[in-house]
Amino acid sequence: FSFYQQVFCATLVPLGASVGIQTLSCLLPDKILTRGTATYCSLLIAFCVLPSTSLVLFRMFDCVEFQDNSHWLAADLESSCDGETHRAMMAYSIVFLFVYPIGCPLYFFLTLYHKRESIKALDRTKPVPAKLRKYEFLFADYDSNYWHGETYRAIMRVVLSGLVVTFHRSPVVCIREALRLTC
Repeated sequence: FSFYQQVFCATLVPLGASVGIQTLSCLLPDKILTRGTATYCSLLIAFCVLPSTSLVLFRMFDCVEFQDNSHWLAADLESSCDGETHRAMMAYSIVFLFVYPIGCPLYFFLTLYHKRESIKALDRTKPVPAKLRKYEFLFADYDSNYWHGETYRAIMRVVLSGLVVTFHRSPVVCIREALRLTC
């Protein structure tokens, strides 16, 4: 199981699951799977996979240079960064950077933006109305006037996963690089 296969799984499985759920909600009767439940599931999938998928995508750009001037993927030292396969996977990763680290927070923001007036008008002493229940996990932890709070948290989670890649150098890689690069 190479790192490139991990990239494909991390990007395509959640996307396929979301598209599949949305498609099923259109094909099946509302008693089995409603559009609201499908939307909830898609939002929940995006929420859950955002940090891990972002981390995998960022790791695609983390190459290590060795003394012989060869470049190898830090996440998989059996994968060369100098070949056409890596360049193709970098292009693939750039496309999915727009889907996950940029697209998911934007998806959260736009979803909540359209519901902001209803969220602001909520009486927090009463149960959340049915029309907002599927979005509740995105705004429940925040004050009603701070309806977009989960968007900021999602961006923070993406930035933190990017920082892990930037400052992650393990001692094994650092020892190999010690003569040429600093960790």
